[in-house]
Amino acid sequence: TSGDISVYDTYVTIQSGNAPVGTVYDLPVTMGDLPAGEEVFSMQGKIIFQIPELSLVDIVTDGTLSQGWSKSVLSAGNTVTFALASATSFNSAGTLFYLRFQLTPELSVGETAYVNFDVFTMNEGVPLPMLMNGGITASEGVPATQNLSFAVGWGGISSYVVPDDTDIENLFAPATAVLDILYDQDGNIYQPAHGVNTIGNWNTQKAYVLKLSGPATVLFDGYLNFNRTISLGVGWNLIPVISECPVAVTVLAGSIPGFDFLQEVAGTGIYWPAFGINTIGDLQPGKAYYLHTATAGSFTFPLCPKE
Repeated sequence: TSGDISVYDTYVTIQSGNAPVGTVYDLPVTMGDLPAGEEVFSMQGKIIFQIPELSLVDIVTDGTLSQGWSKSVLSAGNTVTFALASATSFNSAGTLFYLRFQLTPELSVGETAYVNFDVFTMNEGVPLPMLMNGGITASEGVPATQNLSFAVGWGGISSYVVPDDTDIENLFAPATAVLDILYDQDGNIYQPAHGVNTIGNWNTQKAYVLKLSGPATVLFDGYLNFNRTISLGVGWNLIPVISECPVAVTVLAGSIPGFDFLQEVAGTGIYWPAFGINTIGDLQPGKAYYLHTATAGSFTFPLCPKE
C-alpha cells in the first residue's frame, strides 16, 4: 500500500481550562518550538466554539507573541474569523494569543464547552502546524470577600475577589463622597463628582490608581478570581495582586525574563535587583504596583499555601 504522510513543523494548541460560570476567561492558544530558520509574521483562520454556553468577547494579544500586531476580528454565531500580522516576526514557542470568552449561565458546572479550529494558517502556509483543539470546563465559584481600607491621598487598588456586582458606581458607592478619581492604565477614569465614568465595570485582571479626600473602605463580595494570570507588555505595567496571600517579589521577577523594576503605587517600596535593592519584600493583596519589563510576557500568581 502507499499513501501520504504529513510532516508538521510544530503544534498549535487551543488549551483547555477551568473557570467559574459567569466569569470572563482568557483561553490561551499556544505554539511549540519551530525548526531553525522558520518564523511567523502573520496568522489567520477560523475557530468555532460552543454556543450559547460561550460568548466571544475578543481576541487578546497583550502579553503574547503577537502583542502589537495589526488585528482583525469578526465574530458571528459560533465562529470567529481573524487575521493577525506584523512586520516584526517571532520564532519562539509561547502563547500566540488569547481567546477571551464570557461563560454564560447555560454552561453547567462540570460541563466542558468545546473550542475547535476550523481553519488556521501561518504566513502563506509555512510553517505548517498540527492543530490541537481544547475547551473550557465550568467549575463552582468559591465564595469570598475582601475588605479594603484606604487613607486620604493617592493609592493603588486591586482585588483577588470578583464582585457579584461589578458596576463601578455601585462597588464604590460607600466611598463616593470622598473619591476624587479612579483610573486604570488604559486611561479610563471614574470621577463621581463630575459624573464621568469611562471604566464601567470593575476588572479583576487590572489594577487601578485612586485619590481620596477622606478615608474610605471598599467591600468586594463575590468569589475568588480563578484566572490568576496577568498579561505584561513591554515597558511599564500597572499590575494587580491576584492572590489571597502575600507573594514574594523574587517569585514574580524570576518568572519574567525581561523584569527590570517594581514600585509600589503611591508608596516608597521598590524592587531593583540590578542594584540589590528590595524594600517591598512581598506583594500585598489589595495593593497595586508599577512593573517595568523589557519583554512582553505574563505572570501567574501561585496558589497560596494551605493552612
